[in-house]
Amino acid sequence: MGVSFDYRCNAKLGEEQRLELLARVKQDVAAFSWWVESIKLRDTDNGFWGSTKIFLHCEDEGEDSIMAWWNITHIMKLLQEYARSYGLVWSLEIEGGSLGEISGGDSDREVFDEASTMLQVAGVDANDPRLPDRIREIDMKYADRRSRIE
Repeated sequence: MGVSFDYRCNAKLGEEQRLELLARVKQDVAAFSWWVESIKLRDTDNGFWGSTKIFLHCEDEGEDSIMAWWNITHIMKLLQEYARSYGLVWSLEIEGGSLGEISGGDSDREVFDEASTMLQVAGVDANDPRLPDRIREIDMKYADRRSRIE
């Protein structure tokens, strides 16, 4: 069991939009190198919800935090796109605590800023120009992680 990033939207979409959104999610899952788990969007009678494990629990807590942040921000960017495309608002939680809401507007910046506090463990800032290279290095270092997860 690990720390999960949860996202929920209580809006219902018409059948065509619902199927379109689910197809987009499937494409988005295939297009990203996920740290532990991919975005998982479930369609229910009350809207959509998902839960993604975000920590691999590797030897280096700082590296794990960087990659968990990377996963979360990627999911938040996807949710932001879905919010803009379909007029949705997503409620976000980590370990049962509210992270905020993504609505596809300017107020989303606050949620991204809040998520970046995860980087403090690694002593890194989200705006550090070296961060993308560090993420690629960590991703390659733990390339075998898929076999550990499955």
